Amino acid sequence: MNNDNSFKTVDLREEMERKKKRKERADEQKIEQIYQPSEETKRELQRITPSSGSSSIQPMRWIIVLAAFIMVGSVVWWTASEKKEPQPEAGKEISGKTDPNLWYAVKLSSGEMFYGQVESESADPVSLNNVYYNYDMAKDDKKDVSETGSIRLVKRGKETHGPSGVMKVVRSQILFMEPLAEDSKVLKAIKDNENAIQAK
Repeated sequence: MNNDNSFKTVDLREEMERKKKRKERADEQKIEQIYQPSEETKRELQRITPSSGSSSIQPMRWIIVLAAFIMVGSVVWWTASEKKEPQPEAGKEISGKTDPNLWYAVKLSSGEMFYGQVESESADPVSLNNVYYNYDMAKDDKKDVSETGSIRLVKRGKETHGPSGVMKVVRSQILFMEPLAEDSKVLKAIKDNENAIQAK
């Protein structure tokens, strides 16, 4: 006799895998339904229509190209105009050199005042040729030139340490450099001394 109370063996792993596969298939079908285009959508996608934005792109492109040409042209013009030689003015530098006939008063941060011919105003150090200084100021720096009303100029180069007469001054030590006026008493005294030296 056959007993109905017999036990049936079930493999739980297989059962779980079957349920999992069924669920995956159901999920796939849902996804396909979502991404499945309808007939109307297919017809819309197959219809070719010109985009509305393409007509406005063309003028914008020309505006950008024109702006780029203007910018490049202005940069070229600016660099070309910067390289032109400046027109010399009285006492101004010409091609990096200062007029050799022009005499300058150069005041240092130490209070000393020197007179001479500057090779180049833009150089660092500034080279000062044919240097003169006030003997009274060098001897007694408490006495100001304006107090005495007169100055005794000495040409640099005859001192004990035997300098060459050329002075190189670091630009940061210079308070100001200014050309001497043609009618300056200091310039007249310097020129008289220079003429006397050349006459010897």
